[in-house]
Amino acid sequence: MILAAIVSLASSVSADACSGYGEPVVSELQGAPDAYVIVNDVPLSQPFSLRFTVCGEVPVTGIQVDAMMPAHQHGMNYDPSVTDLGLGVFDVHGMLFHMPGIWEVRFDITVGDLTFPYIHRITLR
Repeated sequence: MILAAIVSLASSVSADACSGYGEPVVSELQGAPDAYVIVNDVPLSQPFSLRFTVCGEVPVTGIQVDAMMPAHQHGMNYDPSVTDLGLGVFDVHGMLFHMPGIWEVRFDITVGDLTFPYIHRITLR
């Protein structure tokens, strides 16, 4: 009984801590793990980085990141690199938006044999 309470408390602390990791990002698929993104300054035509966090003890076995401008139907001219920092935290480097407008950053995470897509919109002025 005490062990169950400790496990329950640890789970809620972990979930609360994850909510402090930026803006929530929602997947269109039911059952997708909660996720958050931190994006600092996004300069025009300059490389920038972001951080993507998957909440809970989800065994992420793969992640792909890309971005596109839906209004123009084109993406970035560069392939970003992803560094797995552990515990569901990923740093993405080498993002570069070469023109102003609305960009959609897509994160595809693989958990077992399932892939969950997430979209985060960024408006670059």
